[in-house]
Amino acid sequence: MGVAILNQQSQPAPCDLLRQAVQETLQTEVGCVPEVCIVLSDDSFIADLNQRYRQTSAPTDVLAFPQLTLTPGELSSLHERTVLGDVVISVPTAARQAAEYGWSLAEELALLGIHGTLHLLGYRDEDEVLRQQMQTREDDLFQCLFARSVPRTPPARENHVPKTTSPKSQTHH
Repeated sequence: MGVAILNQQSQPAPCDLLRQAVQETLQTEVGCVPEVCIVLSDDSFIADLNQRYRQTSAPTDVLAFPQLTLTPGELSSLHERTVLGDVVISVPTAARQAAEYGWSLAEELALLGIHGTLHLLGYRDEDEVLRQQMQTREDDLFQCLFARSVPRTPPARENHVPKTTSPKSQTHH
């Protein structure tokens, strides 16, 4: 199976970069492409999941549901038939974030795919140290894949009021 992408929301979504990002992340981190399911959802669906599993009554950009408890760097036992888990991405939230950060929806979906896949592989972002380690790995993978860096702050705009928390710094899992 490799990487399956299920679009469960009403709008078409660009999936080529997302699939490439997840496959290359797995190949780089594991040395093969285990089974992962990416679900593209709307805000309502992901908000329901966020409430059910994280007790947060709001949509988020990405949630990961690992099937295994893994530790980064200790992934040698994985193979192509290993089922890693599911990653759910809210396309409307991704679209808002892409607009805020001044890049395409395809690039935002790819970044969220990398983020969710790293969670499946045991990376965590519950505290500042872990978040920084995970973000550095995301940035390195994105740079290697797409020869461009990840925008971590929105571009300056007239009359723009910055958010108190960046969507890139939220805990997603």
